[in-house]
Amino acid sequence: MKSMNATRQKNYLVIMLITLLFAIPSTVTKAQTNGNICGSVAAISKVAEQNFLNGLKSENTGLRKSCIYFAGKYKISKAVLPLMAQLRKEKDIETKILIALSLYELGDARGMYLVKVVSDNDDNLKVRKRCTAIYDKYVQDRSSLYATL
Repeated sequence: MKSMNATRQKNYLVIMLITLLFAIPSTVTKAQTNGNICGSVAAISKVAEQNFLNGLKSENTGLRKSCIYFAGKYKISKAVLPLMAQLRKEKDIETKILIALSLYELGDARGMYLVKVVSDNDDNLKVRKRCTAIYDKYVQDRSSLYATL
C-alpha cells in the first residue's frame, strides 16, 4: 500500500513537472520596445504566476522547490510574503537556502530583513553561513547602487 502511494506521488510529480515545462514557454513572452524584442525582460502571464504561487503551498517537495526557484527567477513580487512565511516554518536546510536565494533575486527589503534574521538565529550552521553570505551580497549590491548615484 505504501509503495503504491509513493508511486502515485512520483507520477503526480512527473505530471506536474511536464505540465510546468509545457506551460512556461507558452506563457513567457518577450517584452517589445518600438517593435524590437528585448530579450532581457520576460513577463509571465497571470495564470502562470498564480500556478507558481499555488505551487509554493504544495506538499510535494520537488514541485515546491521548483516554484520557489522560478518565483525568484521570474521576479514574481507576489511571492515575497508566501516565501517569507515558508522560510519561517521550513525544516529542510536546502529548501531554506533556496528560499533565501529566491528572496535575494526578488530584492524585496522585507524578505532580505528576514534572511538577515535567519542568518543570525537559525539552529543550523550551514543555513546561517549561507544566509549571511546572501544578505552580505544584498548589502553590497545596494551600497554599490548608491555609490554610483
